[in-house]
Amino acid sequence: MDPSRAFGLPEGYFAQPGFSADEFIEQISQGDLEFAKKSATFEPKPFVRTFERALQKLIDAQDELGANISSLERSTKSYSEDHRKKMTRLKQTFATVGSSFERLETQISEVSSNTIRIGEQLDTVAKEKDRAGAIKELVEFYAELNEGNTARLDELLDGGSEGMMKVAHTLRRLNTIVVDNQYSAPTDTAAKRQIEKYSEDFEKTMLRSFEAAYRDSDIHNMSIAARTLDAFNGGVSVVKAYINQHPFFLSSMISQSQDSIAEASYQSMEGISDITHLPPPPDRWLAQLFADTRDMMFKDWAVISKVFPRPIDVMQQLLKRVFEQTIQSYLETLLGRADRQSKLAFLRVLSSSHLETRKLVEDLQRFDAETVTPAVMVLESTRRSAVAIAALIGRSEGDNAGVGLLHGFLNRCCDDLFESYIAGGNYMSAEQAHLKEAFRHALAPFLRARAERQTTTRGNALLGMFSNITKDNNASQANSSVASSGAAGLGGIGGSSTNLAGGQAAGEPEGTVTTAAARTLLQVHAEAIARAVELENDNLSAGSVAKLTSLLTTTLGDDYMFPALEDVMESLQDLRQEPDLRIFGVIRTANIIVRLVQIHFQRALVPFVGTSSYIYRDMVAEKNQLMSRVEMSLNLISNKLVGACTQWITGILNKQRKNDFRPADDDFTAFEMGTQPCRQCTDYLYRVRQACQQNLGVENRERILTDVGIALHRMLMEHFRKYVVSVAGGLVLVKDMSKYREAVGSFGIPALVEKFSILQDISNIFVVQPASLKSLLDEGPLARLDRATLQAFVQMREDSKTSGLVRQFM
Repeated sequence: MDPSRAFGLPEGYFAQPGFSADEFIEQISQGDLEFAKKSATFEPKPFVRTFERALQKLIDAQDELGANISSLERSTKSYSEDHRKKMTRLKQTFATVGSSFERLETQISEVSSNTIRIGEQLDTVAKEKDRAGAIKELVEFYAELNEGNTARLDELLDGGSEGMMKVAHTLRRLNTIVVDNQYSAPTDTAAKRQIEKYSEDFEKTMLRSFEAAYRDSDIHNMSIAARTLDAFNGGVSVVKAYINQHPFFLSSMISQSQDSIAEASYQSMEGISDITHLPPPPDRWLAQLFADTRDMMFKDWAVISKVFPRPIDVMQQLLKRVFEQTIQSYLETLLGRADRQSKLAFLRVLSSSHLETRKLVEDLQRFDAETVTPAVMVLESTRRSAVAIAALIGRSEGDNAGVGLLHGFLNRCCDDLFESYIAGGNYMSAEQAHLKEAFRHALAPFLRARAERQTTTRGNALLGMFSNITKDNNASQANSSVASSGAAGLGGIGGSSTNLAGGQAAGEPEGTVTTAAARTLLQVHAEAIARAVELENDNLSAGSVAKLTSLLTTTLGDDYMFPALEDVMESLQDLRQEPDLRIFGVIRTANIIVRLVQIHFQRALVPFVGTSSYIYRDMVAEKNQLMSRVEMSLNLISNKLVGACTQWITGILNKQRKNDFRPADDDFTAFEMGTQPCRQCTDYLYRVRQACQQNLGVENRERILTDVGIALHRMLMEHFRKYVVSVAGGLVLVKDMSKYREAVGSFGIPALVEKFSILQDISNIFVVQPASLKSLLDEGPLARLDRATLQAFVQMREDSKTSGLVRQFM
C-alpha cells in the first residue's frame, strides 16, 4: 500500500519529483501548530507525540517496502533461472533441427547427383541410340548409292524444305565418310563417285533454285535454298552466288573503264596542284561510289538477315568484296594519276579519299551498332549465348559495350586500303618532300630578287631593294587582315589566295618580307597539318605535327625572315644616302608575320599536340626562339633607322648658309617660308611621322619619334649657336623655330612639345629689344636654363658687342 495514506496525504505524495521534507513536517504538524497558536504558552509534547507516531509509521513503511523488494528479488531470480533453462532447451532443439536439415540436404544432394547421373546416362543412351540410327541410315544410304540406287534421296527431295534439309545433312555426312576413307577398298569406288555426283547435282539444283528466287525477289525460297546449302557445305557457294550476281557489282557504273572514269573525275579538280588554291572537294565518282555503298548495305541487310542463317558472315563477305575489289581498284587508279601529276595532287587526293572512306566506315559502324548487331543477338539467342557470338568474331562483348560486331572488321578494311601509302613512314616522307618543295616555290620571288641584287654592285643593290614597295598601306592592311583570319586556322586555310607565283600579292616587294609570302607558307603548312592529323594514327600524329612544324620554323626564319632583315640592316650602313622610310613598313610586316605565327600555333598546332607534354614543350621553345630572334632583329633595325634618320637631319642642317640669318631687307621669301634647310628638315620630319603612324604601334611609334625629337632638339641647340643673327635674321630664325616646333608637335608627344616650346622662347632672344632682353631671360621660362647656355645665344646677336649685351651677362 502507498504509505501516504497512513499520514492522510494524497496518494503518491512521497513519489512526486518535488518532494520536500520541510513541507512534509509542516503537513503532519499542521493541527499542532494551530493549537499552539491558540495557547499562550508553547507546549512541545503534542509535537513530540506527533513526530513519534510519524517516525513509527515511516519505519513500518520502510520495513514493508524492504519486504516487498526482497520478495520481488526472489521472484525475479526464480523467473530468470526458468528463462535460462528454457533458452538452453530451445538452443538444443534448434541444433537438433539444424542437424536434421543438414542430413536431409545431404540426402537430397546424393539423390540429385544420382538423378543427374541417371539423366546423363539416359541422355547418352539416347544420343548413342540416335547416332546408331543415323549410322544405320547412313550405311543404308551408302549401300544404296554404291548400287546406284538414289530413290530414297530423290523421295526426300520431293518432300519439301524438311526433306531437302535432311538430304543436305545426309550428303554432308556421306562426303565426310568418303573423305575419311579415301584409302578404302576398290569396291567402294562406285559409292564414292555416286556420292560426289549426287552431291554436285544437289548443289547445282539448290543454287539454280536460289538464283531463280533471287531474280524473282522471292525471299522465302531464297531462304530455303540458302539454309539448305548452309547445312550442306557451310553456305560458301550460296554466299558467293549472292555476291557475284549482286546488282552493285554488275551495274554499268562499275563496268565502265575505270581509267576513263578517273580521268574525267580528276580533270574536274581544278587547281589541285597549285599550292595557292584551296584543296578541291573529294573525287566526285568516289563520293558517289561511297553513297551507293551506303544505300546498298542498308537495303541488303533486310534481305540478308531473312535469307541467310549466319547474316553477319555474309555482310563481312559482301563488305570485303566492295572494299578489296571495287573501292581499292578505283583508288589505285585515281592515286596513280595524281602521283604522276604532282606530289601535292597525290597528297590531296590521298587525304580527301581517306576522309571520305572514314566517313563511310563510320556510317556503316553506326548502322552495325544500331541495327545489325541487335538483330544478330536476337537471332542467335535461342542457339547460343551472346558471349559465344562475340567470340566468333574475335572480341568479348563486355570489352566493347555499344560497339557493333563489324566494328573491328570495318576498321581493318579502311586501314588495308591505305596501308601501302601511309605505313612505314611513306606518307610522312612524301609530305616532308612536298612541304620543302612548296616552301621553295612560295619563296621563289624573294630568293630570285635577292640573288639578282647580289649579282649587281653593292650600291645599286641596296638602292633597289625597296624599288617595288607600294605606298598603299590600306591594301597592306587588308592583306594582313585576310592572313590573320585565313591562314591561321585549319577551318579557313588559304584565306583569299592569289594566283601569283608563290602567293606574292600585287604591289608588295619581292626582295623583302611580305605578308603574302608568309600567308602562303602558313597556308601550305596548315594544309599539311590537316593531312597529317587525318592520315596518321593518333599515337603518331603529334610527332608528325612536330616534324612538319620544325620545317616551317626553319624555312620561315633561316630561309626567309632573317636573310631579309639582314639585307635591311645592310641597306642602312651607308649613311651618305637618305634612309628609306619604307623600312618602317618592313618592320610592320615582320610584326604582322610574328603575330600570324603565334595565331597559327595556337589554332592549328596546339589542339593536336596538347596531350603530349614533351612535344608541346619542344614546339613552344622552337617557336619562341624564332619570335625572339625576329624581335631582336627588328629592335636593331629600328635603332639603326633612328640613327640613320638623325644623321640625315644632321646633313640637312649642315647645308645652312652663314648669311641665312642675315638676310636682305627685301628678301620676303625667307621671312615667309623660313630657310631652305628648315623646309627640307621639317618635310623629312613629317614623312618620318607619317611612316611611323602608318606602320608602328603606339608604343613603338612614341619611342622612335621621341628619340628623333630629342636628337633634333640637341642638334638645334648646337646649330643656332653657330650663326650670327641680325635683327631681320631674328625673324627668319623665329620662323624656322616655329616650323620645327610645329613639325615636332605633330608627333603628339607632350615631352617634346615642352622642349621645343623652350626652343621657341630661345629664338625670341634674337628679336627682342636690348632693353627687354634681361626681363626675357630672368622672368620667363628661360630663367630655368643654364646662364652659360643663354649667354652663348646672346653672343650670336649681331648687335651683342655694340650694345654691350655680353657685358650684362658676364
